[in-house]
Amino acid sequence: MKALGQLRGYSALLVALAVGLATAGYFLAGQLAPPRPAQTMPERIALVETPQGLLELPVYAPLNRAQGLLARSRLREGRGIWYSFPEPRDDGWSNLGLKEAASAAFLDAQGQVLTILDLPPCDQDCRIYYPRRVYRQVLEVPQGWFARNQVGPGQIVRTKPTAP
Repeated sequence: MKALGQLRGYSALLVALAVGLATAGYFLAGQLAPPRPAQTMPERIALVETPQGLLELPVYAPLNRAQGLLARSRLREGRGIWYSFPEPRDDGWSNLGLKEAASAAFLDAQGQVLTILDLPPCDQDCRIYYPRRVYRQVLEVPQGWFARNQVGPGQIVRTKPTAP
């Protein structure tokens, strides 16, 4: 009977040791694993037709609303945000998440600029702006960028992937 009790004691000790080693191994594997690369937003190049010729503008191309809000907080000069929608839209556009004033060009499916709206920064309780046109794409840039580059309705904007 005494031998059976000792065997159970050793068994419990072995189980505890195995669990401890497995837990330590799991913890150390997490500490030693290479850091995951930061998730980046897809980037593209917007090719903007201007009177001076074709202008290349790096743009973020968010895949969803959350990425779009993140990009809006980081919009800076010389960059833009490109939104593309699978279906035509005629709804309003919000300035939610804009940390700086921006301009938004509303484009049709072929990339023709339909109208441009200026949007003030807004963190919460933001106004809705209506382009009063049916659009499929939107290009947001820092406010004044379209005017400085003489971009207006009727001009064409297309995108291409960035080179790897």
